Parts: sequence; C-alpha cells; structure tokens
Amino acid sequence: MHLVQLLTDPDRELGVARRRRYAEIWADRDATLLKACDRLSNLADALLQYDPGFCARWAWRTRSEMLQPGLPLHADPVARPLLEEAIRRCEAMADL
Repeated sequence: MHLVQLLTDPDRELGVARRRRYAEIWADRDATLLKACDRLSNLADALLQYDPGFCARWAWRTRSEMLQPGLPLHADPVARPLLEEAIRRCEAMADL
C-alpha cells in the first residue's frame, strides 16, 4: 500500500510539490523501479494513440522528470536505456 500512495498523484501537483513527491519516490528503490515501469507504459500508450503532440509531451516529461543527471534513473543500467529508447520512438513519431 505504501508504494501505491507514494506513486499516486491525485491532484496533479506542480512545481515544488511535484519535486518533493519525486524526491520521496527516488528515496525508495522499489518506488523508483515501479515509476520507471509506469512511465514506460505511458510512453507505449502515447505511441499507440498516434498523437504526435501527446507523444512529444511524454518524451519531454520523461527526460526532465526522470533522466536528468543526479536522479537515480539517469545512472540505472537497465531502466535508462529502456526509457531512452521509448523516448526516441516518441520523438521520432512527433517529428512526422
């Protein structure tokens, strides 16, 4: 139940509140990995909707929220390449 509460964003937090929530997620290894899986699923859904703007937004959000230097997923040898490939696909579709 702890992971569900940690990963649920009920009020679409922005700014400081969102950064605080992500700091809590990054402090928990299980939550970090689950967040990576959730984002991979979101990127795949964005591709399936074939909406270039939607895809571009998810790619940007993933880069800015999850793959910046200093964040746990930036250095993860498994999650980072998977996320980067999904981002690349979304960006390629958004360029169409």
